[in-house]
Amino acid sequence: MPRATHLSAPLVPPATHAGSVSLLVDTDAHVLVVLHGCIDSRLQPEIRELVDDLVTNRADTTGLPVRVLAQNVTGFELAGVWLLLELRRAAQPASVTVVAPSPVVLEAMQRHGIQRVLVQERAVQQRAATEFSEA
Repeated sequence: MPRATHLSAPLVPPATHAGSVSLLVDTDAHVLVVLHGCIDSRLQPEIRELVDDLVTNRADTTGLPVRVLAQNVTGFELAGVWLLLELRRAAQPASVTVVAPSPVVLEAMQRHGIQRVLVQERAVQQRAATEFSEA
């Protein structure tokens, strides 16, 4: 009779394991949030700290627009959705723009009906970078 075996390793592809969130502040221009890898519940402590810094204004961000770089995101679970919603709340009345979102980010935003978050496609970002380098 065949025996059932249990896998001890998670059934998640290696490309989606590591994730990170970073906060950079240019007090003259905007807040930059950089997302990389899989944005999931394992990042919840880092996400809470980032949001707390913005909400309490510890990072001196009042009234600054928030730009979220999301082109290197390989997974975007509920923790990522919660992050976008909290960024939108913390940025008011300024805007939140997701720059060059990966397909998984776009799909999650559509699936969860995230509104009042702008999306800047990759082509616009590349054109802006070219114009900046030519100046």
